[in-house]
Amino acid sequence: MESSTELLLAFLSIWVCISVFSNVSVIACILKNVNRSSVTSTDIFIISLAVNDILIAGVELPQQVHDLSHTEHFFEREWFEVFIFVIFVLSYIITFIDIEA
Repeated sequence: MESSTELLLAFLSIWVCISVFSNVSVIACILKNVNRSSVTSTDIFIISLAVNDILIAGVELPQQVHDLSHTEHFFEREWFEVFIFVIFVLSYIITFIDIEA
């Protein structure tokens, strides 16, 4: 493997960890500081965006790291493309529902 590819793999791996940790921290802070009776639509919107980011960072980016590190073709990639498309569609639907609320 080339050094530029290894550098990109290291960057993406660190990015996954930081992204998941920071979004979990956002969710924890909002849930800790909000009373159950005073949940606003903004709180729900921010939590849904954080959950969507966790899904993308926890599912799509590791697959990209795998694809960069394993150059041979795997059959599961076609099914994974459908899975990622479904995650993107669901994240947009959740975001639009939260905007309307």
